[in-house]
Amino acid sequence: MPIIHLIPLTRSEFWGPMAIAIVGGLSLATFLTLINLPALTVLLFPVRPPKLSDVLADASKLGGTIAQVPHLRIGL
Repeated sequence: MPIIHLIPLTRSEFWGPMAIAIVGGLSLATFLTLINLPALTVLLFPVRPPKLSDVLADASKLGGTIAQVPHLRIGL
């Protein structure tokens, strides 16, 4: 919202250049924070669901079935 409030100042001869610089900086920072940061996080730290064979192996190591191990009931 501060970007919208600075638009009238851009017409001013004295405050205009500073208002344009602030609007540009806030716009770029907002874009980088809301679009690029989540995209980079997904690319750098991918989250993959566990393979069913790994879930079954973990359940058998614990001596039970999947139904008896609550934290292994992922997506089943």
